[in-house]
Amino acid sequence: MHGLPAPAAETHIAEGDPAQGCFVAVYRENGEVTGVLGWNMPKQARLLRRKHLVAPRNGQSASTVRSAP
Repeated sequence: MHGLPAPAAETHIAEGDPAQGCFVAVYRENGEVTGVLGWNMPKQARLLRRKHLVAPRNGQSASTVRSAP
């Protein structure tokens, strides 16, 4: 799990299929991505984490920069 989504966050399966045992879920609150969960898809989870949760080095801000402890 990357980020700190609230229990009420909206969840969307971004890649994969939970029935197949591998997926990446994105959690959103108020239109902002607050978490990324990868299950047996580490590369895809890492890429979505970088896209949505990590501030780019060029000074632009990501949607959020929170991360789980």
